Amino acid sequence: MSIRRKAVTVLLATSACVLVLLVVLLNSFVDKNRERIREEIEKSLGRAVKFDDLRLSFWGGIGLLAKHLSIAEDPRFAATPFIQTRELRMELRWLPLFLGNIEIKKFALDEPEVQIIKNEEGIFNLSALAGSERRARETKRESREVKEAKKRHPLSIFPSAIYVSKGKIDYIDRSFKEPVEIGIRNIKLDIQGLVLSRAAKIKISADLFEGQGQNLSVVGRIGPMPGEREWSQYPVDFQVRLDSLLLPQLSRAVPFLRESLSPYLGMTGPLMLEAKFLGTMEQPRITGLTVTGPLFGSAEKNTTLQGELDFSKGHSWREGEVHGKIVVDPASLEYLKRIPFLKQALPSSLTSEGPLSVAGEFQGSFDDLKARLSVKAAETEIRYGNWLNKSKGIPAELDLKVNRRKDRVVFEGSSLTLHNLKLQFSGLLEESPERRLAFQLRSNDVDLAGWEKLLPSLSSYSTGGVVRGEVSVKKILGLQERELNMQGTVTLDQLQVQDRKSGRGVEKMTARLSLRGKEARIEKGQGLWDGISLSNLKGDLAWLPTGLSFKNLSFQALGGTLRANGSWETRPDDSVQLALDSNIEAMDLNALLSQKFPNFKDHIEGQLYFKARLRGESKNSAAWQDSLEGEGATQVRGGSFKNFNLVERVLSKVTGLPGVPNLISSRVPTRYSALFQRKDTPFETLAATFAVKQGRIYSDDLSLVTPDYSVRGEGSIGFDGTTKWDATLAMSAQFTQELLKEHKNARYMVDRQGRLAVPFRLDGTLPYVQARPDLQRLAEGIQKGLLKKGMDRVLGGEKDEKNKTKRDWIQKGLEQLFGK
Repeated sequence: MSIRRKAVTVLLATSACVLVLLVVLLNSFVDKNRERIREEIEKSLGRAVKFDDLRLSFWGGIGLLAKHLSIAEDPRFAATPFIQTRELRMELRWLPLFLGNIEIKKFALDEPEVQIIKNEEGIFNLSALAGSERRARETKRESREVKEAKKRHPLSIFPSAIYVSKGKIDYIDRSFKEPVEIGIRNIKLDIQGLVLSRAAKIKISADLFEGQGQNLSVVGRIGPMPGEREWSQYPVDFQVRLDSLLLPQLSRAVPFLRESLSPYLGMTGPLMLEAKFLGTMEQPRITGLTVTGPLFGSAEKNTTLQGELDFSKGHSWREGEVHGKIVVDPASLEYLKRIPFLKQALPSSLTSEGPLSVAGEFQGSFDDLKARLSVKAAETEIRYGNWLNKSKGIPAELDLKVNRRKDRVVFEGSSLTLHNLKLQFSGLLEESPERRLAFQLRSNDVDLAGWEKLLPSLSSYSTGGVVRGEVSVKKILGLQERELNMQGTVTLDQLQVQDRKSGRGVEKMTARLSLRGKEARIEKGQGLWDGISLSNLKGDLAWLPTGLSFKNLSFQALGGTLRANGSWETRPDDSVQLALDSNIEAMDLNALLSQKFPNFKDHIEGQLYFKARLRGESKNSAAWQDSLEGEGATQVRGGSFKNFNLVERVLSKVTGLPGVPNLISSRVPTRYSALFQRKDTPFETLAATFAVKQGRIYSDDLSLVTPDYSVRGEGSIGFDGTTKWDATLAMSAQFTQELLKEHKNARYMVDRQGRLAVPFRLDGTLPYVQARPDLQRLAEGIQKGLLKKGMDRVLGGEKDEKNKTKRDWIQKGLEQLFGK
């Protein structure tokens, strides 16, 4: 037992002596090779290397410990160190060490700080470092024979493993107009199997983008790493996961995203990203990509993106191929319109309130991207200026097939569903050589019932009927937008647009609208308008920059024909300018009034002939009547004033005149007495030319002609129905002769054509007017006649100058007496 204890004691003492001797020898070896170690590192890196202390360490295995190591930066990039670390531990291999060689098995860096810089020419400081390594290896090969002659033991500083704790990387990219600066903190790196001929295992965790916490995880392989390649060309196979990723930080890290994505995504919170990186860092292929997070203005996570990106075939990432799917639910239209091709395709006046649901697929490169996008908006309120107002609950879906090619966006086999409309369309939007829009559209047979709920202009109407169309649309876009060019046909079948309160409007209207560029032709039109049956409706319409014009518009109705030309334009001050040239031939006036002015339907009849040229401009409908100006001519043939006997109302009030107590006498022949007994006023023609201004219609040549009398007058009718006319009723010569048999003094009321002429005034508010003869003028005429007759008797008809003078003096005195 004692022998054993002595043997153990001797063994331990021997081991201790050997260990002490080994430490002394190793320390001596390290001291002798301190400078050579530093020189070898400098030769390998091509950079100056400094450290405060280099000593032997046995923590975790035998190795070298360098305090406050720093590796200088290439002065072309910065003046601060490329790498500096609080402590570098280099684990050594035992066997080479006993043979007098130093081979580093593992690097362990504690709190290293690394700066990676890309200069204005696009060159990385890592590339310069790799170049130094190659030059160092070439120099080493050239001097190998000399070194072997000196019998110096080699120093190997290429470890098979690297471990980093609490690391820090500052990335600076000066190749862009606005330099990129990214900080990566709390890096934990573990690389195993770092051999040039094989791939090495790598595991990284870090805080990507300062202040986000531990949000980066990388697990995979890198290599092989042959010395002739730069680090960005080493093969990689990484599984990467990023949490709490903010898009502004990502866009700074990946500069092309600044213009491609970040301004349009409306990111409101952090993203999660998971992907597998293959290929090289310079030309990666990314598979299994999944991105989730809140985008397009959403307060909650609403976006999921899955896909693949292949950048292995092009010289830049913009040339890479992408393939993926995206779902955004809910989404905001205002944010979607920020995406370039949607911003170009959708009008600025299109707005929404409420969530949209978006699902899409995409494939291609950033400059040649094919995409299919489905937007569902059944629970969304959508407004398009004053044209559309879709409420919640009304179906709405947009299905886009888009191919974006540099300066153009091509739409292939797309569709729009709204209410019961299914609109198929295709076309393109070009940016060069000028902004041009071209589309082909085809609709299903659309039942218009219920569309008054979507179209504000029809909100007070009930709608019905079927419309369908096949149209191509072209438009040049720019600062000064040009006219819309449309080709195709639109068919209306049993169209109904009626006011709910009055029932007025269009019914059972059938027509074909042929679109011809900037014009359209109405053909084969027929139906009801305010209860009036229309047939053979036709005409030409033209789109103006701010309105609509029409020419050769015509239709047959009420036994006659209407023809019209005109325009309707919106002015810069938002007023509306109307121009109308109309012509009516042989239209049933009573039927027309029954439909348009029912208060007058029982007051006049006949065949209407009418021509007018009118102009007006107003900001509201109430001021239209006051703004209208123009001129025209009208005639009613074979007509009658109903329940209004003009002759009776005028002549019956001619009473109390000297020698003419009552013009209407029972002794008048039966033929003429019937004029006073009838209820109506029939006439052959009623005609006038007129002028329109300040809300009234003026005429100075109104005439009414019958076989027994005529009327001529001048005056006006207001749009408010007020009327005021000064006229003369001229009875026929035959009637006048019969009247003179009964009333001798009536001869002083006869005009030069031998007709009884009775001046009268017609005034009131249509259709209720009063006819009053001008008794004062009639009395004055009779008195003049009587005085002249008396003077002729007194003077005996002498014609000498003396008698003539006396007669003129007496006549003037009488005229003054009777108030002439």
